[in-house]
Amino acid sequence: SNLVNGTYWGEITVSSASAGISSQTITVTLNVSGGEHLIVQSPGGAEILWQGNRHNITWMTDDWVTGDVNIELYKEGVPDSTIVSGTAYDGLYQWYIPEGQAIGTDYRIRITSVDGPSINGESLSDFAIAALPALTGIPYTESFEVGLGAWTQAGDDDFDWTRDSDGTPSSGTGPSSAQDGSYYIYTESSSLNYPSKSARLENAFDLRNAAAPILSFYYHMYGATMGSLAVRASIDQTHWTTLFSQTGNQGDAWQAASADLSQFAGQVVLIRIVGITGSSFASDMALDAINIYESSKTLTCDTRTFTESSADDGAIVNAITI
Repeated sequence: SNLVNGTYWGEITVSSASAGISSQTITVTLNVSGGEHLIVQSPGGAEILWQGNRHNITWMTDDWVTGDVNIELYKEGVPDSTIVSGTAYDGLYQWYIPEGQAIGTDYRIRITSVDGPSINGESLSDFAIAALPALTGIPYTESFEVGLGAWTQAGDDDFDWTRDSDGTPSSGTGPSSAQDGSYYIYTESSSLNYPSKSARLENAFDLRNAAAPILSFYYHMYGATMGSLAVRASIDQTHWTTLFSQTGNQGDAWQAASADLSQFAGQVVLIRIVGITGSSFASDMALDAINIYESSKTLTCDTRTFTESSADDGAIVNAITI
């Protein structure tokens, strides 16, 4: 199910614990007929979208759809509004959700072929539209000198990140000082906070006016049973992109890391920091000096011939001023 008509290629791995031979991989060709002509992929259901944010509506079609499509927003099973009429059937439409769109948990997207209205598809299940959370703009910098700044401790993890200076209580793990200033945050892995216990921080950043934002930070992962650290981003709180991940003992030193946020430019994005402890107390990981900023711009110029002035004085008559 959830396939449009067409031909698909893939691999199937066959294995048996009692066969006494290694697993075998078989290449298969699958011809699908009698399936759907148009399938809405995103939003597909369970997402939480924000008023005033941009979301990509995506879909798949087969050869039956050859012209434009209409995209509608449904609420409680009835039409709420027309998002766009007669847009190209290329499988992607950038939807700017109105700031005044009603909040609700019972929305679906329906896409219909203009040439054949009987060919349509809709989100597999309901998604929500919610108010924007408190937003943090860029450029942004946080070294935890005064509290956690804009970051919020998650309420459904196992324990909280701790703000600290001058070394964590346990020996053989954690930093002895901050990377920037006096303070940092870390996962206190003693007591009941191991094994495999998670601590999570979140914050929403406004990248709607950004073109090429960059996330940078320092991390410290020193300890014999160090766990894992991940930084993830999402615009719908359901589908997450991993920006950074690291596992295991990285030595007693602060390490620099960065991630390109360009895929989220023009949107509000939720960034989540997840630390998971290892098998013992020796997994105090730390973060410091978190920054989000616009990267340097690059000017690209087509091939151009510059002409010297007739005075032969080295001046260029058709110079470009930036």
